[in-house]
Amino acid sequence: MDDGERVLVLSLGDPSVAKPILLEGMAAAVWTLLVVPMDVADLIQALNADRPVGLETDSRTVGELLSALRGAALVDTASC
Repeated sequence: MDDGERVLVLSLGDPSVAKPILLEGMAAAVWTLLVVPMDVADLIQALNADRPVGLETDSRTVGELLSALRGAALVDTASC
């Protein structure tokens, strides 16, 4: 489910223990952008095109977010 500001995702790595995860704000924007595979630098550039925030802050925040998404088996390391 995606309403533009929030995205509800479900990791199907092990369907027997799958639970929905709600992504909001920047997390939802990152999820939406990752429909197209891109590296972290391109992801940050795309986020900065829509938000008036500094690149350094985005780098740290996006890195932490990607780590959390990887930990929840929602993204593949090779895809970003």
